[in-house]
Amino acid sequence: MSFFFVLAALMIAGCCFGSVAPARPNGLYKFEGKLNGKIPVFLWFTVKDSVLKGEVTYTNTAKRIPIIVAGTLEKTSEAISYDLSAKTNFLRIREFAGDGTITGVFLGEITAGTFKGLWQAPNTEKQLPFILTASITALPKAIDFTLKPISLNGAYTYHYGKNGYVGGVDINQTKSGMVTVALNSVTAGPAYNIAEVAAQPATVRGNIINVKLPHVNCKFRIRVFKDFLVVNLLNDLDKCEWGNNATVEGIYLKTSAVGKF
Repeated sequence: MSFFFVLAALMIAGCCFGSVAPARPNGLYKFEGKLNGKIPVFLWFTVKDSVLKGEVTYTNTAKRIPIIVAGTLEKTSEAISYDLSAKTNFLRIREFAGDGTITGVFLGEITAGTFKGLWQAPNTEKQLPFILTASITALPKAIDFTLKPISLNGAYTYHYGKNGYVGGVDINQTKSGMVTVALNSVTAGPAYNIAEVAAQPATVRGNIINVKLPHVNCKFRIRVFKDFLVVNLLNDLDKCEWGNNATVEGIYLKTSAVGKF
């Protein structure tokens, strides 16, 4: 399978989601192993309601700096490569730089204590198979394993590099039970189609914001977690009347404690 077919699947489905998969048990998962049988990594994440967050460390680097990862468990019919075909309980884990750039994506499935799949770099033709096994490595006590947000307010973003999908969400809580939200997303080049939601009020309960756009039957849900958020459409994409393949669905990293409005 060519890299460009795989990358197209990543950009169209990877910015966004398949349907949500049956959740793995909530809790902590730790894995270690090698990409392509050569590059050693240590990966941990916490799962809550089909959403996950954690860190990956490339252990052969000099400073061994952990990289933030966030992802989802999904149902998918994608045939990615390396025997990872048509999985129904599928993990899509993004590596995030501090500015929201997605530097790599783990695509795979956990079976019998093994996380197996394909790692992809959005900006290059690099794609590497991996097999990671359960790890007993201890984590620093300072790590917060909860996904509870400290505040809903802030600017959140993701982008897949120079010509890939890019998106942003801004949230400002105006009073108890209400927020103002604005969202935008642009598809990969050369089309650069746009999905945009101008700043508008929305209701919030706990960490969940429900948005209904005026004049169209477009609804979506924003779930805010610690340092990231997840946007899911609640109806068919064509109801929202955005550009071709443009959508606000996705995972966004918190890059500022203050929104842009």
